[in-house]
Amino acid sequence: MLNKTSSSKKFTLGQILGIKKSTIPSPDNPWLTSYKKILFCSVTLNEKNRKIFPGNSSLKNKIIFICTGNSCRSQIAEGLFREEADNKFEVFSAGSNPSRLHPAAVKVMAEWGIDIQKHESEKIDKYLNKGINIVITVCDNAKNTCPNFPDGKIIIHWSIKDPFHGWNDNEEHLEPYRMARNEIKAKIKDLLQKDEIKNL
Repeated sequence: MLNKTSSSKKFTLGQILGIKKSTIPSPDNPWLTSYKKILFCSVTLNEKNRKIFPGNSSLKNKIIFICTGNSCRSQIAEGLFREEADNKFEVFSAGSNPSRLHPAAVKVMAEWGIDIQKHESEKIDKYLNKGINIVITVCDNAKNTCPNFPDGKIIIHWSIKDPFHGWNDNEEHLEPYRMARNEIKAKIKDLLQKDEIKNL
């Protein structure tokens, strides 16, 4: 289920264009009047209007995947979503009790040509005030302990079975991680087809 709230944000055109105060012309500069018209022209951007400024990363929707340890499921989800979304989102993952990236998660992602070996396990708190507007928990424990994200507009829970069987990444231990990867991939593909996501 998608839980969505709507809101709009106001930006000056100067902010959108990345104009810094240090570049303001001197008072006798003939371009000052035009500059003021640009800098102080306010536009209201609702979430749909983000699409008209695709080059501004600050206007991208931000999504975070959360599990307990930020070692397997959420890391896999981050890598898969970044691959599927084709740079249209800023993608993160975190854990309520982060540990370390699981080598088996790295290995099963590499089977699909996705490199997550530089990912790190991080705390949820780091992202609470980063403008995250899509929050997806991928384990039941994380759902129960996940704090409120101030900018969260879409909140989703996926109950993905924990593939953890120790820290071994031998071939005979990889199947649960492949199963988690495959299930997350299917859910991501389904999510990206939903109007709530397309219309952000």
